[in-house]
Amino acid sequence: MSRSDPSVSLRLPSEVEAQVDVRPADGRPRLRLVVTRGALGVELEAPYELGPIAITSLSATFPDVKFPVELSGGIGNFRHRRGRLVSIAIALSTVPTGRWARQQLRRVLGTDVEQVLVAPSEDGAIVGLATAGGALAFEVVCAPTGDDLRFMATEARALGLALPPQVLAVQALGAMLRPHGEAVGGAIVVKGVTGRIVRELMPHAGMRAPATRGMTWKALAYDAQGVTVSAEETATPIALSSRAVRALEGQTLVADAEVAALKGQTDDARSRYLEALARAPRHPEIARRLAELDRAAGGRTEAALSTLTEAMTPMEAGLLGASLLAAHGDRDGARVAYRRAAEAEAYGVLAAMSWLEAARLEDDAEAALECLDEAVARAPGLAGARWARIGQLLRRGDAETARADVEHLEAAARGGRARHEVWKRFGEQLLTHRHLGLARDAFERALRYAPDDVETVAGLARALALVDERRRALDLLSRAVGLAAKRRERADRVVVELAAALAEVADDRPAAIAHVRGLEADSPVVFEARALEARWCAELGDLAGADRAGARLQEAVEAALGALVAVETTSDRRWGRSDSAYATREDARAAIAMHLWEVARIQQLDRRDLARARQLLALAMRLAPQHRGIRDAFRRVASDLDERRAPEPMATSRDEDPATPPRRELRRTDVPMPLTQRNTPVIGSEPQPSISEAVTHPIPSSAPSPVTHVGLGVPTAMLPEDDEPLLDDDDEADLELRVEQLTAQLRADPARADFAEELSGILERLGRDHDLLALVSGRIDDYGSTPALDTYRRGALTRLRDQATAEGRADEAQLYAMMIDQET
Repeated sequence: MSRSDPSVSLRLPSEVEAQVDVRPADGRPRLRLVVTRGALGVELEAPYELGPIAITSLSATFPDVKFPVELSGGIGNFRHRRGRLVSIAIALSTVPTGRWARQQLRRVLGTDVEQVLVAPSEDGAIVGLATAGGALAFEVVCAPTGDDLRFMATEARALGLALPPQVLAVQALGAMLRPHGEAVGGAIVVKGVTGRIVRELMPHAGMRAPATRGMTWKALAYDAQGVTVSAEETATPIALSSRAVRALEGQTLVADAEVAALKGQTDDARSRYLEALARAPRHPEIARRLAELDRAAGGRTEAALSTLTEAMTPMEAGLLGASLLAAHGDRDGARVAYRRAAEAEAYGVLAAMSWLEAARLEDDAEAALECLDEAVARAPGLAGARWARIGQLLRRGDAETARADVEHLEAAARGGRARHEVWKRFGEQLLTHRHLGLARDAFERALRYAPDDVETVAGLARALALVDERRRALDLLSRAVGLAAKRRERADRVVVELAAALAEVADDRPAAIAHVRGLEADSPVVFEARALEARWCAELGDLAGADRAGARLQEAVEAALGALVAVETTSDRRWGRSDSAYATREDARAAIAMHLWEVARIQQLDRRDLARARQLLALAMRLAPQHRGIRDAFRRVASDLDERRAPEPMATSRDEDPATPPRRELRRTDVPMPLTQRNTPVIGSEPQPSISEAVTHPIPSSAPSPVTHVGLGVPTAMLPEDDEPLLDDDDEADLELRVEQLTAQLRADPARADFAEELSGILERLGRDHDLLALVSGRIDDYGSTPALDTYRRGALTRLRDQATAEGRADEAQLYAMMIDQET
């Protein structure tokens, strides 16, 4: 035998080896010649990676080669000979497998996969996938058969994803095994595994692939590093675990149903699942998959619960049972089920999302915070868990602890833009929860990473306005609008805020009008802009301009009326554009009704155009039919209009009652009273006058009514509770007349405390809590506090807080709660 070829290594049967250095080209498998069992062959000298698979050992023989043989040419002499595979062992390590699988899975879930976990379990593996808004986890069971490997996905569970978890699991498993895997009845089968490996490996070494006939998998082992599987020629097949046997039996039962589900044929899949459940009554896995199919279809909560409870309790069904209980309205049961599922979940991201769901269902703030702490502990890198805890901490007033979470998010963010988004979002939350100094600091820190970001500059302006730095806020708003114009970006809400600041801080209403008048009809703040334009024109005495702005507002509302009055569903809560100023249709209806009422006031009192005022109020009533102020204003305007159009009655003699009062003139009580501002006050705004101030200093006809501004103050509807008892029309009219009389008496003698207390009682009885709050607050400021006024003020604040809470306006409710706390 020649030793001139450095690629040759001969191992003799006597275990006496004669080896030389092996210097293969980079990236090529290392093979060596061996003599074993009286035959010449080759074996793999070092493990070789083939994608996510590591081939740890390989042995093949050349049965047609007879001794003696010339070996001076090394392995190259045998490159064209076809050998026979004797044994092979492969390993899948968790880290490289997860890294490779992430690339394969991008197209499966319809979004980028942020994390992939592949971890071995006792007799299989767990696979976990996380996207921006959801997570999926499932168990993989492997059942070797001959030279084939059958992979089955079981116990699939998910949150935040639309398709049934089992369908997603099979799709993900198929993507991970692409292009070698083939879907067979809901399982993924890789046929002729050893043949596929050697056909890929041996050409890299310059050799023909050996024959693999008769290869059988003989061992399958799981450890902390991954999975190891080996095969030999004519070996005894592997004895499957009980779990693998159950998975195989279950897969046989639901094979047709799984195929239909993967094709999206929901009804066919459901029928076949029912047939399988009839053959195997109360089979837990079949019942689970059928219930998942019904839940994903929507509107079948009762059917899903009925199917599930025949095989197990909802508490035993993990996330599926918890979500069904929540959809059924059982908040307590769902909360407990989510907690149990989170404690039992092996995949950290899915466990954290389960804790988030449990926190969402908690009524107690401290218990919710405990759930959020658990979520962060299970998945420290999950941004959603940290943001949820930040929000809860800010609601509790613990801004410093929340800042620690923000700094963690900043450290985890990649790139300056991502860090900027972290601090901008934190600044907006601080602004919402009235942590004004910290909000300013957060926006300034965000500007370090993106100094020309329009929304961040505007956010800093809002924070400064709330700490009485209104001039600087005006400058920043002007800069934000300039940046948007330079980049050809739309920043309509910032434009409205700049216009409000110009009108109220710089007293430059013409410039303010120019800004809002230039907004397009498809602007997300078009209703606000038209109402403000009408107000400022009226204040300048340009009643024709106010009329044109009112007409444009009416046109905009009529164009959007169909969408505004549509029935709102839980799946379609946002109204209009994605950048709409209103979160829901209910918010939009309430705010736009206030704008219409404001413009109707201008038509009624300034232009004396009762017909236009009635049209605007009728439109407002369609949006807020239960609003008492709008309804009363409409009734009075309609009555005055009818009286004006009626012919003058002929004078009668003795039957005419000389005591009959003359026709009622238009009154200031026909216009909207000051609205409580939501979120943040208007830049440069002063406190609205109380009723006592109003009657002492009459409001001129051009005085602005309290329409607030996007970002700097959002209008709030004064809608009564659904079950609020309304007064009879006669009683209500009498009380309204008494309100006018008392108002006139207070105008003549503002110091009369008895008039003020009587007026407070009537306003409370009428349910006009905003007016009541304005009255008693002004009296307390002017003449000091009394037990009666304190009681009225506290009662009004409590009712306003409860009403805001019931209508989902958490920020406004918190503001009233803070005012109540200051009282105590």
